[in-house]
Amino acid sequence: MSDKRTRDRSHLTAARSEPIRAQTPMEADRAMYGRELEYDTHDFDLGRRDAEPTSIFAIVPDRTQPRRAMPNDVRTRWDGETSTLPELFGTWMQLAAEERGAEYFSVDSLLEGAVEIDENGESVSESIAALASSNHPIEASLLHLTELAASIRQHGLINPITVVHRNGSYFLETGERRWLAHHLLHLHYPNDGWDKIPAQVVGHVDVMRQASENNVRNDLNAISKARQFAILLMELYRRSGTDFEPFDALVGQGDSDRSYYAQVADGEQFRIPRGAGETLLSAMGLKDAGRLRQIRNLLRLPDRAWIIADDYNLSENRIRQAITEASSDEELTELVFQLAQEGDDTVNALTVSGNDTVTAVTVSSSKPAKSAVTQQELAPGSKSYFSQLTRTLIKAGRGNEVAKDQARQMIDETRRWLDEWERRL
Repeated sequence: MSDKRTRDRSHLTAARSEPIRAQTPMEADRAMYGRELEYDTHDFDLGRRDAEPTSIFAIVPDRTQPRRAMPNDVRTRWDGETSTLPELFGTWMQLAAEERGAEYFSVDSLLEGAVEIDENGESVSESIAALASSNHPIEASLLHLTELAASIRQHGLINPITVVHRNGSYFLETGERRWLAHHLLHLHYPNDGWDKIPAQVVGHVDVMRQASENNVRNDLNAISKARQFAILLMELYRRSGTDFEPFDALVGQGDSDRSYYAQVADGEQFRIPRGAGETLLSAMGLKDAGRLRQIRNLLRLPDRAWIIADDYNLSENRIRQAITEASSDEELTELVFQLAQEGDDTVNALTVSGNDTVTAVTVSSSKPAKSAVTQQELAPGSKSYFSQLTRTLIKAGRGNEVAKDQARQMIDETRRWLDEWERRL
């Protein structure tokens, strides 16, 4: 063993005895899994690893990934085989057109457009994303994927995906949207070499590495964060010998995937292990332990509400608003749908031109701007907040489990608000 490797292992072993303070992805991984003796520090330094051109058709997606590149209505029509992705894109475009009441939807001209990117390789173009309306999730998801594909076509893939080599194929660890964008490019430009994607081969799937990338991107919606929390907590319990049902055993074709992640929804049965709270907070980019309980509460949503909130990228505040006001699962699902339909202050309407292709027209909505007002009115200390807290406590007293979790969260928020005022005084 080289002196450098000896020093690396000595440093990592010494760090094991320190209190857990997961301030970086590397420290968090070390604290969560204690795997420093399994591989060297250079395994974390992906920037120094060579990315190899890999066939996009040899890559198998990870169905448990927190973020969903496809909305539910599209994903349920896919059998998961890479060979059927061309047909899936056709279905996706057709569903996007139907969502708008158009006869045809094409991304050809959008793929040809120039896309500006920032120093991190993220698209900052408004030309494509501006077309996406928040209350048309099928179209919005396709447009955002097209924007990424256009950026890759113009600038190349700046951040390679990571894969694990398994039985002659590659299991996708990070980069599902980039992989799908390459499939979209290959479909439209079959002779331009888009059938291969730069990929870094890693030794094993590392949920900490997945969480770290999602944390850096900072674009997980509320439901994706709930998935991320569940994945990390399940991994912690697996490390101590707990078995969970596999994804395919619980989620069939067309089913909601919530049942898989909800295996750790019970906070009493699956408490956060002692000393792991800071690690989870760091992995998810959070600062307050109470946020973990709020995110876990989303795992108890009705399946349909879960799907709607995910497809429409409904904010956590709005989901919690629905949970507080609803008295049954049916009412909760209806409220989530209503909040999703409200959208933003400005609605981007798409009209159909003479050749039945979709073009953008921005119009003003007559709906009031509720989201900003709601967040302000529901802040701890406000009259509305205490009124909601009272109603939630009453519902909790009637045996409503969702209301119980919501009440605990609001009590914690109130306690922190009081502590802050006490500190100021």
